[in-house]
Amino acid sequence: MDCMDIYITPFHGQITFKKELFYKILKNLKQKPLKSLSKPFKKCIHKQYFEELIFEQTFTNEEYKSPTRENVYSLTEVSFDDTFTDSIKKDDILIMSFMKKNYNLCQFPSSHKIYECVYEKKEIFKMNNRTYLNFIEAQYMSDKKQTYYYIMLNYINSEGSDRNLHLTIINDVINHIIHLAKTL
Repeated sequence: MDCMDIYITPFHGQITFKKELFYKILKNLKQKPLKSLSKPFKKCIHKQYFEELIFEQTFTNEEYKSPTRENVYSLTEVSFDDTFTDSIKKDDILIMSFMKKNYNLCQFPSSHKIYECVYEKKEIFKMNNRTYLNFIEAQYMSDKKQTYYYIMLNYINSEGSDRNLHLTIINDVINHIIHLAKTL
């Protein structure tokens, strides 16, 4: 499955937000939602990285007890159709395109050679069945003292979908988030 992550970077390509601004933007979207956004839902995710494999556990609360979903996958960088990516607002964003390949859970090894773990708390706004706006608070095993704040859109490609509709929604949301980031 082809996916695209679009990170909003309104401050000279800096991919992370300051905590205060991150929460101001989130609060603003909850109080004055865009027409294209659903009410947000929360997820907590724990990811472990081993070689090219990622083991992801999804939780409905922050206690990280009994996951509601477990998934093993790998990501391979790919190029999206240039007409699609060229139609996305280019300023103040970073686009990452990849192919996601799922594996059986048993293919992730029991190993002490995990090179990274990340804990993510997400608030997610569904834009449509292919596009989501994610507010991510992340903490990495390699940097436990620091918390990182990201605002990212996730688009899942499908051959039969209306790309013009997706592009319109994606660009509207990007423009709105960047406007909020620069005015709040």
